[in-house]
Amino acid sequence: MTADELFPAAAAAHARGDRPAARELAERVLELFPDHADGHALLGLVLVQAGDKEAALGHWRRTAERRPGVAAHHSNLGELLRQLGRPAEAEVAHRAAAALAPRWAEAHFGLGNVLKDQGRIGEALAAYDAAVAADPRHARAQYNRANLLREQGRVAEAERGYRAALAADPTLTDAAVNLAAALGELHRWAEAEDCYRRARNVRPDGADLHAALAGAVLAQGRTADAARLLADAERLAPDPRAARFRRETVLPPIAASAATIAEEHERLIAVLDAARADPPRLDPAKLHHGGLEPPMALAYRGIDVRPLLEAYAALYALQIEPLELLPRTDGKPRVGVVVTHGHEGVYDRCLGRLVERIASRAKVHVTLVCSVAGANVLRHLRPAFPGDYLTLPTRVAEAARAVRDARFDVLHFWEVGTDATNYFLPFFRPAPVQSATWGWPVTTGNPRVDHYVSSELLEPPEADAHYAERLVQLASLPTCYERPPAPPAPATPALRRKAFGVDAGTPVYLCVQNVRKAHPDLDTLLALILDRDRRGRGVFVADEQPAVTNALLARLRGTLGPDVARVGVVCRQDRANYLRLVAAADVVLDTPHYGGGANTVADAVACGTPLVTRPGPFHRGRWAAAVLRLAGLNELVTDTAEGYAAAAVRIATDEPFRRDVAARLLAGGHDWFDDPQPAEELEAFWLRCKARRHA
Repeated sequence: MTADELFPAAAAAHARGDRPAARELAERVLELFPDHADGHALLGLVLVQAGDKEAALGHWRRTAERRPGVAAHHSNLGELLRQLGRPAEAEVAHRAAAALAPRWAEAHFGLGNVLKDQGRIGEALAAYDAAVAADPRHARAQYNRANLLREQGRVAEAERGYRAALAADPTLTDAAVNLAAALGELHRWAEAEDCYRRARNVRPDGADLHAALAGAVLAQGRTADAARLLADAERLAPDPRAARFRRETVLPPIAASAATIAEEHERLIAVLDAARADPPRLDPAKLHHGGLEPPMALAYRGIDVRPLLEAYAALYALQIEPLELLPRTDGKPRVGVVVTHGHEGVYDRCLGRLVERIASRAKVHVTLVCSVAGANVLRHLRPAFPGDYLTLPTRVAEAARAVRDARFDVLHFWEVGTDATNYFLPFFRPAPVQSATWGWPVTTGNPRVDHYVSSELLEPPEADAHYAERLVQLASLPTCYERPPAPPAPATPALRRKAFGVDAGTPVYLCVQNVRKAHPDLDTLLALILDRDRRGRGVFVADEQPAVTNALLARLRGTLGPDVARVGVVCRQDRANYLRLVAAADVVLDTPHYGGGANTVADAVACGTPLVTRPGPFHRGRWAAAVLRLAGLNELVTDTAEGYAAAAVRIATDEPFRRDVAARLLAGGHDWFDDPQPAEELEAFWLRCKARRHA
């Protein structure tokens, strides 16, 4: 038989799904005609479909050699080489395809994929741009391009890309899921929920999709709805323990009362106790998805969280094997400072200047350990930072290995417990010494975190008992906080109060804290203030999610009675307008148990707006007291609810006293802002860590 007779028969066999016959006939073609390009192409395809990619490679090479002017052959060869882990050769093939067919989107798409695999992000984006320019409805190019943009922190552009991908191919469910995740990063959780629901309609049996949807609903403060969705995930999951544990440990964002806090506490103790015998199983590939770390709301409940956080850690420590560390080098100590995705702004304000000071002194080699997007943000926020950056892969286990390979002497976590990555990463112990600090002002509970860095100005005498780690107390407040760009304070009470839309005789008591931190004990303080000052008005800043704000207002209606009519809410503000509100308030109310941290306190100090506080028994409720005492304003630090209300009302109604307090607060800020001492103390601690390890 001739090639013209054999090859059509082979192609027909393949078309009707008879791969064995197609392979046999294609092999006969090549026995008779070894240079038959179409025969090599078909046999290569049959071998790829059979899973024998190595055997297929030679045939597709021959096809491209025999038909060098056909872009599709180079493109197929390039994709096969990419799948075989030979990116340099794959790139050559894809570039040949793109050169032969510059208006063929698939050629540029393949090139983008191989460049992405090599981490050449800028070139990959350019290739995807070329693919989209050639065919705006190339859904996979739009999708892959959007994924890269999102990894770079260009989330708004990624959103547009995902939407374009879905417009081109509404069945591309992964684009809907990633669009939902991008919207979540933008805190547009209601839209994220809608995307997850549309994806779930396509994949109704996806347990992970139900869990992701539950996360979007929970972020909006709808705890009961989230629990029902987690019950669906529990029913659908091959192993239901993780979904069940997550459902059983969900906490509402606003505590309804002190009694409900006690009930929640008892319930969590029971769930954690039961989980010791049958713990939720961790999936290493999904640790970064979140949901199994302790709920952040625990820190807002005013309780000693150490026993609960140690119980959580005990469930996971046995499931995560510490990494084998690599030999360290002598010389300058190497410190990695971990700042996870989404937390770059607060890190920069609170710790960024301090770490920059240490890096500039060059006694310690400092590296910021962050996401790719985070590195872009941090470089923008602090362009003069003289240290290095280590960007981490998304999966926590891979991130841990990258950190281990960097051979740090100390790994210093800005926060542990505010997301899945910074919670689970320390369990891998990727450095010989690990320390946490006040970015999340509670113990980690993790036996593999060695130190917790705080300040003797923030801790009560019995503070050691609050931490699973060895407590390190600096003599100064642990921040080199730079003075915020405060606006000029309004000159008179009337001008101040005008900013809130009230008359000149209505004092404004402003609570700028995240309303999720509003413990029920705040209601008592506010009730006393409104009772003492019958013209006064309490003002909160709304949460991003309306359901959360509404939950607080519902609680206040029950605790304040008719006086709730004198409580208002202002919408969230951009930074400049927020500072104008702080400057215009008569007094700022610090929340009990979890008070203002460095950010909120620094804003009040910079604006010269007096604040009153009742320090709690834990670090997280003592920042305002520490700063006020440094400024000599002990009269604004009270031990009783009555004293708190009396101080607040005096400030708001006695203008000469308020002016005196404001002046003293501004003077105190002059000494506190950008104080170099904390950098010297933290540097000394890091140097001691290495010295002890080598002793």
